[in-house]
Amino acid sequence: MPHHFLDYPGLQTLKTRQYQLTRRIVGDVAKILAMGCVHGPTGTGKTFAVEAGLEDMADFPIVYCSLETIAGVTPYRLAGALFQAVTGAEAPHTRSRFPLLRSLEEYLAAPERLIVLDEAQRLTGHCLEMVRHLHDSRRTRFAVLYVGGDGCWERLSRSPMLASRIYRRLPFMPLSPDAVPRMIRRFHAIYAQADDELLTEINETYANGVLRNWASFTISAAQACAELGKEHIDDVVVDTVMPMLGEGIED
Repeated sequence: MPHHFLDYPGLQTLKTRQYQLTRRIVGDVAKILAMGCVHGPTGTGKTFAVEAGLEDMADFPIVYCSLETIAGVTPYRLAGALFQAVTGAEAPHTRSRFPLLRSLEEYLAAPERLIVLDEAQRLTGHCLEMVRHLHDSRRTRFAVLYVGGDGCWERLSRSPMLASRIYRRLPFMPLSPDAVPRMIRRFHAIYAQADDELLTEINETYANGVLRNWASFTISAAQACAELGKEHIDDVVVDTVMPMLGEGIED
C-alpha cells in the first residue's frame, strides 16, 4: 500500500470516489498508451491515490519522474531527467536537448511504459510540447500521466492541441463538509465515537477537508489520547492539540 503522511500506525485508507477513480484512470491511461492528468490542491490525496493505482499495474513498466528537485524546468533539463528516469543512467552532456530526445525515442520504442510526471505544474509550455512530440512519435510506445498541484491543468489547457490529447482527467478537491464526518470516522480508531459537530468543528477550524491536514491532526490527537488515557477524541483532546497546530493559545 502507499505510505500515509509520516507513516503513522493506524491511519486507514479513505476510499473516496476520487481515490477509486484515480486507480481506474491510471490503468485506463496505461492500457491504451494515452495521456492523463490528475491535478488539484496540495494535500488532497493525489499522490497517494496515484501510487495505489501504480501498485495495481505491478506487471506494467512504470517510469516515475519527479520534477520537484529540478530548478527551473527547461526542455533540456526535462529531457535529461526523462533520460535518467527511463534508462537509470545519468544523461550524457550534450549542447542541446535534441540528441537526448533521439536517444529517448529509441529507448521508448519498447517495452510499452507508463511515464508519471509528478509536480507537473512546473512544466513550461515548451516542456509540455516536447513531451507531446515524444508521445506522438510513431517510434515510441508509452503512456503519460501528469500529476500536479494548482496550476497544472491551467498550463496543459493553454494548448488546445495538448489538452485535446488528455484521455482521462480528474481534478482533486478537498473533502466536502458533508462528507467529513462520514469519511473521517474511518480514518482512525480515535474517531469511532466522535459526533458530527466535533468533527465539523475540527474541519472548519483547521483541516478544511485537506487530508494531509487531517493526518497531522490525527497523529497529534492520537498522541494526546495516549497521554490523557483516552481511547477516543473529545473536546479536551481537541483543546490540547489545536495550540500545537498553529491555532494559538490564550493565557
